[in-house]
Amino acid sequence: MRFVQNFRLKVLLGLVIGVICFTLVAGAVWQVGTIYLPSMLRSQMLGKANLLADHLLHASTYQALERGYAAAYLAANRDPFLADKVRQFRQQGDAELDKAMVLAEELLADNWGNATFNGSYERVLAARKAVAEMRRRIDAASGQPPVAPGQWVETMSALVEAGADLRLAAFTPSNDLHAAAFFNTSIKQAIWLAAEYTGRERAAIAIVLASGQPISAETSAQLQGYRGIVDRQMRYLSQTARPLLEGIESPLGEDYRKAWAAVERHYLGDFERMRAQVHAETATGNYSIDQQQWLESATAAVNTLLDFNTVVSLHSQSLTQTSADMSRFWLAMAGLVTVADLALAAGALWVIFYASRRIREPEQVMSRIREKNDLTGRLPDDGRDELSGMARAFNNMMEKLSSSPPR
Repeated sequence: MRFVQNFRLKVLLGLVIGVICFTLVAGAVWQVGTIYLPSMLRSQMLGKANLLADHLLHASTYQALERGYAAAYLAANRDPFLADKVRQFRQQGDAELDKAMVLAEELLADNWGNATFNGSYERVLAARKAVAEMRRRIDAASGQPPVAPGQWVETMSALVEAGADLRLAAFTPSNDLHAAAFFNTSIKQAIWLAAEYTGRERAAIAIVLASGQPISAETSAQLQGYRGIVDRQMRYLSQTARPLLEGIESPLGEDYRKAWAAVERHYLGDFERMRAQVHAETATGNYSIDQQQWLESATAAVNTLLDFNTVVSLHSQSLTQTSADMSRFWLAMAGLVTVADLALAAGALWVIFYASRRIREPEQVMSRIREKNDLTGRLPDDGRDELSGMARAFNNMMEKLSSSPPR
């Protein structure tokens, strides 16, 4: 108490109020800087990513139309009607793709996404350049078509697929919790689809091998459908998911590389060669392997996908644990801030109580003087604050009054 009397009340009250204001302002600045501003910026970037996805979808629609009409144009010896349609869809597709690429460049300038997004962007540029060259050859040719319809379809399909990869890469996760959800809804779903439809192909071809007969047209079409799904998922895993996973700064980064190397060696290597061999032999029914060899190879290939999925699951668990740890940390920080605020509030109440008590002391002494006509009452004046100065003045006055002769 006596120590506090060495400070002026306005300084003491100003200090307490200043600390409280500083705490409130610091808390507000922290919330703006770590919660509201990043959330606002991410919302703006997500808005751009959403527009990017829309333009890419529209572009792919017109690109698919141009692909079909241009293929027919090449096969129909340059029909003028088809040429007009090709030009129309080309202009519409390019307009949508131009808008998408502008948005992609803005997102890259704002450090949106990661190496996967940047890589997808570069693949779109490369695919678009290939399509532009193919268009130039088609437009400049006369007589026989300079480009085979199948070659044109393959080139334009590569651009459509690159745009689809860019659309997915625009929504890569921004934190550990989002990453865990992304891994389960996108990457693990792609792994499941690849494994499931490889399994369906495994069963269908095993039946064909067991029969020793050429494959039927119905089964062939069914297998092509299965393989289309598998190829799409494997392309996504290879071009989008794998770079994202291997680029993560985590002890599991090396595990990802090893798991994917096994996929490339067994699934995309050994199994793919056996599969191509079997499909080449389905026309005659003279198979060089039996169903047991096929089943074992296909199962080993699927197992590499499941092993890759195991690493993804381990990383997802690690991310959710990290997110939970961070949540506990910030909860503890919020608790500390709350305790500090309560301590400041208690300090402010104590200062108010102390000032109120000091102010009431002169009133109590003067009341005794008035009631008992006692001039010996004195106020504590051993401090350096305003009330101590007032007490010294009062005590001096009382000394003079008590020492002066009565009249």
